[in-house]
Amino acid sequence: MTTANSDVASSMQIMRLTSDAFAALQAVAKERPEIWLAPETNFDAIFKSVNLPNYTEPAKFWAKDKAKHEELYTNENITLDSAERLSRNAKARADKQALAFTDNIPGLTPELMADPRLLAWLSCFHLREFGLGRWPTIQGSNLTRHILQHYLPESGRPITDASVAGRMFWLAEISRRAASASGGAFTAEETLTHFSQEPEHYHNCTSYLIMRSNIVLAEYVRALLTDAKGINRQGAREIARALNREAGARLIDALDRKELRSIIHRSVETIMSDPNNVRDRNKVRNRKIVRVLSLGAGVQSTVMALMAERGYLGMERPDLAIFADTGWEPKAVYEHLEWLKTQLSYEVKTVSAGNIREDILRGQNPEGRQFIDIPVFIVKDDGKKYVGTRQCTKQYKVRPIQRELRKRYNLKPGQLAPKDIQIEMWLGITTDEATRQKPSREQWITNRWPLIEMDLSRAQLYQWFMENYPGRPLPKSACIGCPYHSDRVWKQMKEHDAESFNDAVYLDWAIRNVERSKGALTGVAYLHNSRKPLNEVNFNDSLTESDAMQQECEGLCGV
Repeated sequence: MTTANSDVASSMQIMRLTSDAFAALQAVAKERPEIWLAPETNFDAIFKSVNLPNYTEPAKFWAKDKAKHEELYTNENITLDSAERLSRNAKARADKQALAFTDNIPGLTPELMADPRLLAWLSCFHLREFGLGRWPTIQGSNLTRHILQHYLPESGRPITDASVAGRMFWLAEISRRAASASGGAFTAEETLTHFSQEPEHYHNCTSYLIMRSNIVLAEYVRALLTDAKGINRQGAREIARALNREAGARLIDALDRKELRSIIHRSVETIMSDPNNVRDRNKVRNRKIVRVLSLGAGVQSTVMALMAERGYLGMERPDLAIFADTGWEPKAVYEHLEWLKTQLSYEVKTVSAGNIREDILRGQNPEGRQFIDIPVFIVKDDGKKYVGTRQCTKQYKVRPIQRELRKRYNLKPGQLAPKDIQIEMWLGITTDEATRQKPSREQWITNRWPLIEMDLSRAQLYQWFMENYPGRPLPKSACIGCPYHSDRVWKQMKEHDAESFNDAVYLDWAIRNVERSKGALTGVAYLHNSRKPLNEVNFNDSLTESDAMQQECEGLCGV
């Protein structure tokens, strides 16, 4: 007899414990369960100590002609690595090894798989190292109960229970049955991987007799792998229940695959419409997606808002547009926003975290900390240059918008939004600024870029606007003193909006000379990347309007 290891020799005979030996090990498990946790434990010696030198007998199965029993052998040398030595997704990989293991025991039947004495022989002598990693003990758990469950399953317990060999056999069997009956829709390996990752899903297969029909089982698995991706264990159980109810009304296992698949599909749609049945909020069916347009009142967001109003290229109207006001936009932007509201049939809401200009002069951010949020250009005392941390978009755009949305759904700060709430946030980024696309950091908010979907550039938006609103000015949206302004923007402001430019010059001077502003920075700060006072800079046309703004990766500014 081979001692505990994870190798099964080529053409090795499959044995099972005698009834006396099985009872003896159960007694030992109650008195000394800790010996199962020691890889060096010699079970041969344990049996000899209780005067059981012959403690195994051959495992047999009926021959094909049912005339006699034949003994069971493995087909080839197979190694099951300890699950502890497996890398990522250890349990799924371990179960794939188990599938290969059972593939090499010809004659293995579900009845044999359920034999507790065969399972005990395998679990204690050949798969114990595998089981120690696959089913580790939980600190504080009852060790005897753990050993009896995983290594010495009681007679009559179903093989779907979590015994080392029993569950391994059953997973392999159920995966083969489903794949074989699927008509090529999936493989046994795909089934096994899914069940390894979602164990509650395969438990549902054992809940109802209808799952003994291979075609019903196959279509249940197919749904889990395709239509019902993202479903949780409660949802999977509901699918099994729905099938069982159908089976009570008609012979469901006698239906053709097309009709059976239609029944399952309808059930999945209904079940996954309930957020409580879905793990992944993005998979919830039939939700009302609330479309929110982030309105900066600049070129991109203005044209996007107007295109949606007109249904351009099949665009649907958003449910809401939100303008996050920093308090420091050029006067032309505020005037333009008021005109824009008269052109839109949907709600336009203005939100604010305060006036960014006044906060800079006070040397504080909206949270009251001594910090200036804009990315100013700094020269430290030792001459080294760096750029200040940019928090302005988050503080004055992202957070006010999210606070408004939370308020509308009565969500407290930090509270996770229910799965049936999903916001589709429209951001006005064009193809020439595609690098600014970033996914939302909030699960309940999904970012979308309709202008990129329509393959539109900023220049095309200008052209569309001029054709539809001839003679109407279309201002650029950005804070007056934004350090991301290109030289072209600064030059245009100086030449055509002296009031705004002079205001920017004052704030540029203030961050070096006003004590509260200066005290919030380490070093000498400037609004222009030349690190010169703004009124001394010789602006040129070397940069386009969007060059510097590419660094604003939230996608909410300058649009």
